[in-house]
Amino acid sequence: ALWRRMPLLTLSVRRVMPSLVTDDMVQAALDALSIESAARAGKAKADEVRASEAVKTTFAKLRHSSKGNTVAEREDWARQQPEYQEAVEAYADAAGRLEYYRDRKTKAEAILSAWQTECSNERASRRMT
Repeated sequence: ALWRRMPLLTLSVRRVMPSLVTDDMVQAALDALSIESAARAGKAKADEVRASEAVKTTFAKLRHSSKGNTVAEREDWARQQPEYQEAVEAYADAAGRLEYYRDRKTKAEAILSAWQTECSNERASRRMT
């Protein structure tokens, strides 16, 4: 069959117009969307969920152990404890890692979209000549 002799993805095409998206950029975008990258992003999401729950649990334990008379006093005391501050910092780190992977995916999708548009425009210009 003809499709067996054709490559599945051809990154190098004869360019009629100057390209904004290079083949290296396309390959980097495909790498960013790979299974391995998705697995790292999934781990970052899991870490973020665990860290979020750890903040809530730490806050609840500290609030419960507080000697304050009112809810506001107990909550203020809990938020001032080093254990709570560490949990919040761990959550912030996890959320930062997750955002890195989200941003990387968004950038890769934008590059691939621009590349697809360039390829489409190039095909259209070849049909016109």
